[in-house]
Amino acid sequence: MAMDIVDFLRNSPLPILLDGALATELARRGYTFTTPLWSADALLHEPNELRRIHDIYYTMGANIAMTATYHASIKGLCEHAAVSEERARRLIHISVGVAKRARRRVTTAYCNQPMFIAGSVGPYGAFLANGSEYRGDYWLPEDDLKAFHRGRIEELLKAGVDMLFCEKMPSYEEVRVLFHFLADEFPEAKVLFSFTVKDADHLSDGTPLSTVAALFKESPKVLAIGVSCAPEALATAACTVLRRHTDKPLLICPNSGETYGAAAKEWSGKQPAQRPFHECVRVWEGLGIRFIGGCCRTTPDDIERLHSMLYPDSIGPVN
Repeated sequence: MAMDIVDFLRNSPLPILLDGALATELARRGYTFTTPLWSADALLHEPNELRRIHDIYYTMGANIAMTATYHASIKGLCEHAAVSEERARRLIHISVGVAKRARRRVTTAYCNQPMFIAGSVGPYGAFLANGSEYRGDYWLPEDDLKAFHRGRIEELLKAGVDMLFCEKMPSYEEVRVLFHFLADEFPEAKVLFSFTVKDADHLSDGTPLSTVAALFKESPKVLAIGVSCAPEALATAACTVLRRHTDKPLLICPNSGETYGAAAKEWSGKQPAQRPFHECVRVWEGLGIRFIGGCCRTTPDDIERLHSMLYPDSIGPVN
């Protein structure tokens, strides 16, 4: 790709679109999840289905596809999928490869929108598969946290992602360790960070968002910080608080507003009445939100509507 993500961020007057949920689309297509790996499970069994979903999101106007590696740490793949470390590392390369194939196809067909790949890096809580990525109530020694994240990050960067997306981070200690670890061991990597929140003022573990924002103040490698997997109103309110404490570009990836039950491992309840994402765009732009996408239970239709709001004169999603 000719344009670098930093150049695109600098030159684009409009927000940059990320994609939406992968597991939701897999489930809509009849995929049955057999392990706690969620969408990463498809790397073993249906990688071509993942490629088709990336393809759809790009076609609907997404600038950035996120790899199916949120749950795919080396430790997670080895324990939940019973594969060797060598095979686990290969699966992470496959996750990038299917996104690259989708990008090539859409680029060939349309050739008119910058498209990037973000390597998804989930928190240790995602490996635990007990809902703790929404609570942050876990602890590991610093060296163990680094070891947990190192292999996946190494392979994502080797495979050629354009940036890392450390997403749905609930624990300030894990955010702090990751931030310094990336700066020390992977200084060339460009990074997005998003957090889950307890309320509009606090990270899921109770840390004030003002403290979280201060950590990133002097870091050009971190392109944006923001909120993932919260209902739109809460995500917007938390981004409003972040804006008071940072000049950095912000990021928002709300979920559908439904509730995740860790014990049943499913989303429950009907989607609540909340503003459609495309109706929030002007508010988000006013907050300096430069990256917009969807998290759990969102669909390509959500991304298409966001694209249509940002590009009302376009003919079709990416034409």
